[in-house]
Amino acid sequence: MEASLLPYLIGVLMTGGLAAAVLFRCADRLMTASWRVTRAEAAVLGVVVLAGVWVVYGRFLVGARLFAYYDVGSDTSEQYVPYYLSLLRSIRDGSLGLWNADYGLGTSFMSYQSWTLDPFNLVLIPLCLAFGDGLLGGALAIVQALKVVCCAFLFDRLLCGYCRLPLSRVLGASLFAFCGYLVLWGQHYWLGTVLVMATLLTLLLELLMRRWSVPRFLGVTCAVAATVMMSTYSGFMVMLYASAYAALRLPCVMDAASPATYARCFGRLAAPVICGLLVSMLTVVPYATLLLGESARVSGTGTLVSRAMGYLGAFVPVRWVLPVLSRLLGSTLISAGSDIPPSVIPPTAGFGYVNVYEFVQMGFSGFSVMLLGQFFHWELTGAERRERTLAGIAALICALYCLNFFLPALSNLFVEPKYRSSFALAIPLCLAMAVGWERRVAQGRPSRPTLLTTGGLTLVVIGWSLAHTVDGHVTCLVYLVSVAGGIALLLCLGRTGARRNVALVLLCALALFGSVTDAFMATNHRATGLPDRFPAAVSPGRDKDTRAALAWVRAQGDGFVRVEKRYRDWTRLNDALVQGYAGVSSYNSTLDSDVIDFYRQLWPRVLVGESAYQEFLADPDQPALLRLLGVRYLLSHDDLAGPAYDQRAQFGSVRVYEVLGAACPLSVRRGVVRESDAALMDAEGRRELLAASVIVPDEVADSLERQARPTGQQEVGGHTVDGPDGPIAYDPAPAWLCLAGADRLSGAADADVDGSVACLSVPHTLGWRVSVDGREVPTFRVNYGFVGFALTAGHHQVEARYEAPNASLGVVLAGMGVCLATACCAVGLRLRRRGDAR
Repeated sequence: MEASLLPYLIGVLMTGGLAAAVLFRCADRLMTASWRVTRAEAAVLGVVVLAGVWVVYGRFLVGARLFAYYDVGSDTSEQYVPYYLSLLRSIRDGSLGLWNADYGLGTSFMSYQSWTLDPFNLVLIPLCLAFGDGLLGGALAIVQALKVVCCAFLFDRLLCGYCRLPLSRVLGASLFAFCGYLVLWGQHYWLGTVLVMATLLTLLLELLMRRWSVPRFLGVTCAVAATVMMSTYSGFMVMLYASAYAALRLPCVMDAASPATYARCFGRLAAPVICGLLVSMLTVVPYATLLLGESARVSGTGTLVSRAMGYLGAFVPVRWVLPVLSRLLGSTLISAGSDIPPSVIPPTAGFGYVNVYEFVQMGFSGFSVMLLGQFFHWELTGAERRERTLAGIAALICALYCLNFFLPALSNLFVEPKYRSSFALAIPLCLAMAVGWERRVAQGRPSRPTLLTTGGLTLVVIGWSLAHTVDGHVTCLVYLVSVAGGIALLLCLGRTGARRNVALVLLCALALFGSVTDAFMATNHRATGLPDRFPAAVSPGRDKDTRAALAWVRAQGDGFVRVEKRYRDWTRLNDALVQGYAGVSSYNSTLDSDVIDFYRQLWPRVLVGESAYQEFLADPDQPALLRLLGVRYLLSHDDLAGPAYDQRAQFGSVRVYEVLGAACPLSVRRGVVRESDAALMDAEGRRELLAASVIVPDEVADSLERQARPTGQQEVGGHTVDGPDGPIAYDPAPAWLCLAGADRLSGAADADVDGSVACLSVPHTLGWRVSVDGREVPTFRVNYGFVGFALTAGHHQVEARYEAPNASLGVVLAGMGVCLATACCAVGLRLRRRGDAR
């Protein structure tokens, strides 16, 4: 642990002491039964949660650290932070649209809609617009703290339907607010929002089950719409979870004894959900259209049924059982951010990458197993038969999620098993822990055999974690001490008297101490951002030469041209987003599948490790790639010798080179080569073809009309290609391009002969529409990854616009959702008035 943490930890202990003092002072009022949230309860919960927030995120809130990570959580610093800087810049200069030209070769809005449509951006963006990009690191921490607070109070309100003691609700809500999912996946910003939205939807469904009203109906509709619109990916997971919760909760709340009553009650819940889903079609339809065209994102081996059956029979290795239990207790008992050795959690054939994120996310406290044991003891001995059955089904689902790959794969559409839907475990498990506390512990009669069994199992899991941990020794030791003390208190817990209340408050304090310690280590015992390395305008001195060079490039008036760098200022691959230029390199985990195909077929070395990383390389093929992609200028700290580059300017240590022969991302070729013919060559052979021709799918080549072409052998640039009458050679026809709007390109191109093919080097993503001389023309895939269209001989005005595919259908369905919600509310009010009259 860092030595600089010691002064901070002193403040942490003082904060914890203050929260404990408030708990003790309000102990009697917290033990007074109430089915509503009391003032004392809200005040104590607020103090406890805010104290925990300060402990976990204090250094980030004061700016000593910045809420981005440089270890296994580098997505925050390499993708999300650069994207937010780009978003803020586009809002300021009015260039926000459906296409981002600075994200690699360009990216559709639907690829990152979850980052843009995160509801908490309503807090983040105004803060940064008001106080500047330098606040971004602190604003991200503020938003994360706000998510913790929202989860605490939403879950506290949800617990009013399960627990009547305020102390039980305070404990359950606090453990939920600092659970492993929100603390870990919450570091990835939008994924933390998923837990908040799932909790809100659960609460609204619970309220609607208890009493129908227009505000509750519309609340469920809006929550569903906002959840799915933010991210179809995580929205699908939330809908799966919400369906299971409603199905299991209905018989208890609405007394749906008969199948007919159950179906009617479920229909009442389904109506607002259907309305919300229809409204969400505003973004779902364009996203689904895009996704269905991206086979690389949805494909898998075998049919959907065969994959589902395969996952149904795939169980985790036996050696995963102890790690899963360890993650139930805490997120950092095994690792706080370092790589997990295969000897600790061995990968499987279907789950080959295990790290602190891509594993089951729970992390509630060292008391988790003991409280769950008390809950199940109460269910078996004190609950009604129907409740026991439903609780058993819920427990089986949770166990299967952790031990079988079917449910994790189902939440990922059977492409591969993913535990990003672990939030579905947080709500039912924390509900069970709060009920177990109230029914057994708070009444002073915990089951001692169950306590000894679950307590012993807890100590075994913590001991195993301590023996195999990578960097979680401190958390393991804290858990050992707190759990041992908790077992001792539980064994001597009395049923009545002031001593019992004191013991209960001490137990709460021990449980929360372990939970907050785990959250603190998951957040602070990491390679986090520092002010001098955080990509923001707060440190302009670090990249002032680069920004001066980019300003010179913009002043040249070359229209829309790309720029690339042979060095980095802030990030490995996404400096273009930070500094506002159109480049080639990028780290984009939602890269268009056609662009992946382009790189794999022609420049496979650009893909580093996996398709998400596209890195511009300094190799002999480099000039040809730059020319094809329209990279006009290259920035370098080093001297570039050779005929391909011409130095045009220098700013400090940054030299600006022009890539000779490069014009813009629009080029025209005469020759056409079928993909089937190109498949017979290696990557080098295919690259040679691009000097004078384009590669198109066979059916496109067959449909293109071939007009008269020059014959014979010419020597223009030394490149030849076979024409209908023999080999030909030529240079590309001239073209010019500019950005005419947020998602519109405008330019001009010359074609020497009829049947020439223009290549617009932007990803061949559904939604691009091209007009030539004011008339829309068909487009097709060219050079494996880009937008192509045919030109006749002559000079042409070209315009390319990006539109959300099938957006009009999404608008129609969203309108239907609004109309259906209005009709349902009108019918519901009428039926309710009739019922009141009777």
